[in-house]
Order: sequence, then C-alpha cells, then structure tokens
Amino acid sequence: MNDAVDILVIEDEPSVARAVVMVCDEEGMSVTSVDSAGWALDLLEGNRFRLILCDIMMQGMDGFRFLEEMTQRGLNEPVVMMTGYSTMENAVRSLSMGAVDYIPKPFTADELLTVIRRSLRSSML
Repeated sequence: MNDAVDILVIEDEPSVARAVVMVCDEEGMSVTSVDSAGWALDLLEGNRFRLILCDIMMQGMDGFRFLEEMTQRGLNEPVVMMTGYSTMENAVRSLSMGAVDYIPKPFTADELLTVIRRSLRSSML
C-alpha cells in the first residue's frame, strides 16, 4: 500500500476540480483528482488518502452512494461533501451518512482551506 496522499478530489466539473487542485497545490498538499465516484473507489483499493473531497451530484454514482459504498467496504477515510445544491437536507444527510464536513459551492479558496484544515485536524484526534 502506498503512503497516504493528502487529498482525493471527486468532482465531475473540470473547472471546480482544477480550482480545488490549484488551491491544495499552492498549500503544498498532494492531490489526486478523479471525475467519478466509481474511479475513486477503485483508487481506494490500493491507496490511502488523508481526506476525500466529494461532490454530491455526479453522473452515475452520486456522493451519497459513494459514502454508502465506503461504509460497506470498511473504508474509513474522512470525507467532506461539496455541492452546488446546498440545502439543509443535503448537509444533514451528508453528516448523518458519515461525512466529516460539508461545503456549499461556490466557495472561496479561504473557505475551502478552512474546511480542509479543520477536517484534517479532526481526523487526527
């Protein structure tokens, strides 16, 4: 198994994925970005990540199904859910399904980094 990479980004909007990768790169974090939850699950079979940022609304498997699959496979990496469809229901559902945090899109670089840092700190406790 490889050493843990800092961040796995699961985002099917290329512009959002590029922005997240750029912000994380500028902070010296190693980042892997994929555009589907299925691909992410494949990566999780042989790699460890300190944190996963996952979009909720994606083609194929959505973010909620991804969280279910992680639970069924016994994967325990912390997950932050991202969505452009920010509702209280989505936030509550994300957290109740095991996500460690939730961030509505669009977000600023500072907002993203705050959520990442908080999530990484809490996962180390």
